[in-house]
Amino acid sequence: MFNKMKKENLKSENNIEKTPEEKLKEESIKKRKRYIIMGVMWGIVVILGFVNNRMEARAKVPEIVFTRTDEAPKEVNDKIYIYYPENNSIKDTEILIPKVKSKDELLKATITATVKKLEETGTVPLVELKDVSYYVTDKKIYLDLPEKIFDNVKNAKSELLIIYSFVNTLTNINGIESVRILINNADLEKVKYANLLKDYTYKKDI
Repeated sequence: MFNKMKKENLKSENNIEKTPEEKLKEESIKKRKRYIIMGVMWGIVVILGFVNNRMEARAKVPEIVFTRTDEAPKEVNDKIYIYYPENNSIKDTEILIPKVKSKDELLKATITATVKKLEETGTVPLVELKDVSYYVTDKKIYLDLPEKIFDNVKNAKSELLIIYSFVNTLTNINGIESVRILINNADLEKVKYANLLKDYTYKKDI
């Protein structure tokens, strides 16, 4: 009997009609929940759409192999002019040498290139580069050559062509105005024909 009375009381409590204020409040809570759920769902949709667009755009962009810059490429070589005998006169040619960092390196590279060019043309015999040296005082360079470099000389003109191959090449370097030829580290009046006890300067026609 007691249990029956308890059930009837609960039933009667549930049948109590809610006030208009309570109904409005309950409806407002329900609407707020719906709005929150809808907002969350829209946020998820937007995020997924953005991620999908980014992936599609990235797939369409080609892979960058290199980046263009406005900087000019750094030169890795220097240009020098070598003079050498050809058809009984003096000719010149432009050659590239590895980039030099000092005037001393430039002089060494220029003298070496001149010797090699004279060897290639058969103007001089093969010589040991260790036997070729130089030093500079003011605007004059003293060039020490081995005596054998004149072994192929046939006449005075051919000897002068060898001398001026060095003179014109070296005076083409900024700061060098004259060349004094030494033979085996000593002043020598001559090897075969030319007077070596003087300073030589650039001369176009030999």
